[in-house]
Amino acid sequence: MDVIFSILTEEKPNQKEKMTIRRDRIDRFFPRDFTEKQKEDLIVQLLESWYKKRQREQER
Repeated sequence: MDVIFSILTEEKPNQKEKMTIRRDRIDRFFPRDFTEKQKEDLIVQLLESWYKKRQREQER
């Protein structure tokens, strides 16, 4: 019974929450030849920088 419960409650890759942003909201910020992966990588990079900056500001 425990094994069955464990299997049923396990988070599967297709059950993870996803966030979507409409393309028309962000396309103007990227060069036309950027791939979706390049856009995603840049967005994550910018968010990481923003997060680190906020952390430094909160430490003051």
